Amino acid sequence: MEFPDWRIEQREAPREESLAWTATRFVPPAGGGCTQMQADDPGVLGELLHENDRLECARALEELAAEMRRRWSDVAILDGALVIKGPGRRGTATARRGVFRAATGAEIGPIGDVTGAAERILHALRLA
Repeated sequence: MEFPDWRIEQREAPREESLAWTATRFVPPAGGGCTQMQADDPGVLGELLHENDRLECARALEELAAEMRRRWSDVAILDGALVIKGPGRRGTATARRGVFRAATGAEIGPIGDVTGAAERILHALRLA
């Protein structure tokens, strides 16, 4: 499974005679503390990690949209992507696996750094 920042282990399940797959991440990108998930099957654990990533990235795009609206008014989220329009310019950003990316695939920055991502986008589009 390709989930950076997650430690994935197979362990004995407590009080059971089976194995469990555990995924742990300390200090998630947008918060503090620890997130841990456990499943009996690696496929199920993968599904949980995919859903967690989808939810975290959707929340991060909403936060980035709010930050961009504060700095630049013409911003919308369409089909899971942030669209920024400026005079003669347009930019698109997505989020996946804890990282904001431009439509070109170039990394903008981690989803935990919304302010930095907004600054880099505005600079790249020459709107700042």
